[in-house]
Amino acid sequence: MAQNTVPKHRVLPPKDASNFRSALKLYEQKQYKKALKTAEGVLKKHPEHGETLAVKGLVLYFMGKKDEARGIVSGAVEKDPTSYVCWHINGICLRQDRKWDEALKAYTKALQLDPENQNILRDLSLLQTQTRQYAQMVSSKARLLKDKPGFRANWSSLAIAHHLAGDNAAADRTLSSFEELLKEPLPKTDGENTEVLVFHNRVVYNAHGPEKALEHLENKVNGKVMDELAVLEYRAQYLLELERYKEAEREIRALIKRNPDCYEYYERLEKALQVDSTNLTLRKALYDRLSQKYPKSDVPKYLPLKFLSGEPFAKAAEKYLREKLVRGVPSAFVLVKPLYRDSEKANGIVKVVTGLLQELEKQDRPDPSAVVWTLHFLAQHYTFVGELEKALDYANKAIEHTPTLVEPIMAKARILKHVGDFEGAAQVMDSARELDLQDRFVNTKTVKYQLRAGKMEKAISTLSLFTRNDSNGRGVQDLHDMQAMWFLNEQAEAYVRAQNRGLALKRFEAAIKTIDDFDADQWDFHVYCPRKGTLRAYIDMIKWADKLYSDPGYIRAAIGAINLYVQIFDERQYEERMLENSDGTNGDSDAKKASKKKKKQNSEGAAAKEATLDAKPDDEDPQGRRLVGTKDPIGDAFALWKPMGDCSVNVCNPAVWKLGFELYLRQAKYVLAIQALVKAKAAGVPQSWLVGAAVRVRHVLETDTTSPPALRALPLKMLPSIVPDTDIGASPCPDLAQVLDKHALDGTLGGAVDWAYSRVAINKPQSIDKELEKAVGGVQSGDYASLDSAFEALDIVRMPQAQLSEQSIADLSSACAKAFPMATIF
Repeated sequence: MAQNTVPKHRVLPPKDASNFRSALKLYEQKQYKKALKTAEGVLKKHPEHGETLAVKGLVLYFMGKKDEARGIVSGAVEKDPTSYVCWHINGICLRQDRKWDEALKAYTKALQLDPENQNILRDLSLLQTQTRQYAQMVSSKARLLKDKPGFRANWSSLAIAHHLAGDNAAADRTLSSFEELLKEPLPKTDGENTEVLVFHNRVVYNAHGPEKALEHLENKVNGKVMDELAVLEYRAQYLLELERYKEAEREIRALIKRNPDCYEYYERLEKALQVDSTNLTLRKALYDRLSQKYPKSDVPKYLPLKFLSGEPFAKAAEKYLREKLVRGVPSAFVLVKPLYRDSEKANGIVKVVTGLLQELEKQDRPDPSAVVWTLHFLAQHYTFVGELEKALDYANKAIEHTPTLVEPIMAKARILKHVGDFEGAAQVMDSARELDLQDRFVNTKTVKYQLRAGKMEKAISTLSLFTRNDSNGRGVQDLHDMQAMWFLNEQAEAYVRAQNRGLALKRFEAAIKTIDDFDADQWDFHVYCPRKGTLRAYIDMIKWADKLYSDPGYIRAAIGAINLYVQIFDERQYEERMLENSDGTNGDSDAKKASKKKKKQNSEGAAAKEATLDAKPDDEDPQGRRLVGTKDPIGDAFALWKPMGDCSVNVCNPAVWKLGFELYLRQAKYVLAIQALVKAKAAGVPQSWLVGAAVRVRHVLETDTTSPPALRALPLKMLPSIVPDTDIGASPCPDLAQVLDKHALDGTLGGAVDWAYSRVAINKPQSIDKELEKAVGGVQSGDYASLDSAFEALDIVRMPQAQLSEQSIADLSSACAKAFPMATIF
């Protein structure tokens, strides 16, 4: 900015201006104490100088005093809102806080005030990438290229921006322009050039189709890059799309020769040979020849099992499985498990394996390896199809046959877990671990099972055998540092079962932070990848990051934390409602007693674990009491849910939209709650839950006296379209309990659970224990698939809002124990 345009209040005397510049240089050299002292010296003379104040805040931020720094930087912006320095520093702090959208606004404002500042423009373009604002990113990258056309990274960055924005023709022109500027071709050994040329070819394909892409591949790429595999794959793809089948066949066969274990190559070969998908005989003959040519590859032997059926499938499955089981392949069941989507094939497989077992049993001296792996296969089969008693029988036979084999013992532990015997499962898995103390995988499984059995200290001792331990010989902190989400989630859920909400939230938050760190780590690659030329890997990373918040580990942690926050909110609401209904004079009212009892349980649970907490020394809330005591549990929960809701991949995940509905309803955002309900319905939630949710919406709309009538009218009109076979939208309001009784109870335990939860939510919990007990009694013997619903039923009757006696809870627990005789959890 020119000197004559600088406002008078910003101009410093020469000496102080020199000190201001010195403070900036000291900050850049990371000499923060000297920088702070220098900035404070200037502020003593000019306390209202916004830019110096901003520099002081920036230095304090990187000295670790972030809260103080944020206030100072915000104050600096208020004092001098026309200074690009203040806005730039504000943007830096917001970027460090991972508040990408707010940082983007600050950088945009800074660039408006100083349009020629290259540092601000560069960081702004990176923020636009981080926030996926590709149209604006193109403009920023074009300006950077115009200012510095001599850097190849600027050309690559602009091409990437065009590609991400969907304008591949512009990306093609950008890369072609740079190639024309080269005075002489770059050598084949130039790795950066290899990546850019191959990426350029994909851009040409996206912009102009396979014909132009093939021409570009042959003339500009082939023989000039090190990635020969990519050239082969792209050529085969283009020839196939151009219907030049003979040439495509030659390329695909060359690819199969390089890697005979790639499924995609075989599918392409079928297309190149123009094999009719209904001609099963010809397809089978093709794969028979391929399996003879590549005898060590499993793919051509397995693929016929996907399209064959009936007797041909039985013969092919027998040949395939006999070879695997006789050879003693531990993963035999895992290999054929995808075929179980077809129940007919699942029945055919078990007939084949059962026949093989009978054949082995008739032999005088059967192969012991074949026998034990066949028994193990059958144990896995019956576990998968839910016949757990049969599965346990076969697992015991396999263990009796070969007591030193780890896999059947692990299979038995898995079966015991499925039937609800978590204690027994942990013991059996630990016995498997003791057979091979150097196996990290079995150690990990043992830790999981011990946590599910509530053996926290035993689990920590077990995992500490394979970790870098702290001074107390414990490895929990090492697993935090290694971002072991499986452990964080398992331990969090163990704390939930132990009624220690504080530590449960701490572990869930740690798992969530892992994914947040992954998301933030993109920032470093926005500069690195274009500079190093790894363009294809960078594009893949961008696509991966777009699906990051659909990661099962994140969803599991977020759902666990959100459910806890919702419970905290609901219990507070219930206690407030009960206190309002009391006369206000009885200090020991039932509501207060319930509140005190709950707080005492949480306090005792935390105290019991206090001696074994594995927190960092600088953790100010090692027991998670601040998280439990949050003033806005629904706001905290919504902050965890929003990334899941914004991730397009989660549109088909019913659990995500069920939670979204719960949060919007409690925030009194009724239209958004209805929209979440519509998405949950499209994702396939059970009808019993859908009816219960609609009833709860109607109940809240009828009892809400604070929201304007207009805000309640629209969702009321939308309700009948969600559950059209009910009178949920009738006027006057129908008896909602009767609506639930008529439409939510469907004869299943899951339906009864949804019905009971909704009954409690509309303050009509009468007789839910009897109905749940009846539903549990209706569970068929051996139907352990309903075990999770039984756990949910017990959680509901234990809620304070259910207002049930200890005897009622005990009766339901006894009914569950009777319905699931092998379960010990009740």
